[in-house]
Amino acid sequence: MAKQFKEAGVDIFHVSTGGEGKPGSLKPGNYPGYQVPFARAFKEELGLPVIAVGMLSNPQVAEATLSNGDADLIAVARGILNDPYWSLHAIKDITREVTPPIQYARGIR
Repeated sequence: MAKQFKEAGVDIFHVSTGGEGKPGSLKPGNYPGYQVPFARAFKEELGLPVIAVGMLSNPQVAEATLSNGDADLIAVARGILNDPYWSLHAIKDITREVTPPIQYARGIR
């Protein structure tokens, strides 16, 4: 089906196998990065950019996903629901420094 979408003009895939329910024979586990191999498979098979998901709230796991070339972008939905400043905190965690917008500077520690 993804090949047909590509032929129709899709230029990026947001890849998820679903994340609700208990892990089992038809569903992958629930651990950080568990969806990443599926995104990588789409990327390799279709030669198009992919967005990976799957418990990527840990900045190191998110960074590794991008650095390893497993995905071109990541989605951090639950992480951002939990922390609206997730991206600023992640940058600070990875680089040890961050320059937030002036409006946010006092709130980023």
